[in-house]
Amino acid sequence: MAEATTESNSGKGKQDKVAKMPDVQQMEQKLTEVGLLGISEQSDRVFKRFASSVAGSEKVGAGLAMAWELANYDELKDYPPQVQALMSMYFNKTVDTVTPDPEVAQQAKQFMAEVRNEAKKGR
Repeated sequence: MAEATTESNSGKGKQDKVAKMPDVQQMEQKLTEVGLLGISEQSDRVFKRFASSVAGSEKVGAGLAMAWELANYDELKDYPPQVQALMSMYFNKTVDTVTPDPEVAQQAKQFMAEVRNEAKKGR
């Protein structure tokens, strides 16, 4: 798979791997197998929105993290912020489950952790 160059905070270019994501049906099947689909109607909507938004595309880790946040917001914007925060707990397991390249999954989890750390600093 190809690699994409991204800019880090230090300004130095870094090579991020790109993963070709599976189709929606494959991702939903994997999410069901690990017990993520079927938790609640709200969480199912987030998982399905995320899967449909990345299905068949090429993604770097940061792209997976952004797709997750958008799916979470789009499906839960009318709920209290605590519900969105609870869904954040499923991010790592979700990307590990549906991402065919473990290195890209790790990059997504690392990116999300960095974003959350920066958000905490801003409070």
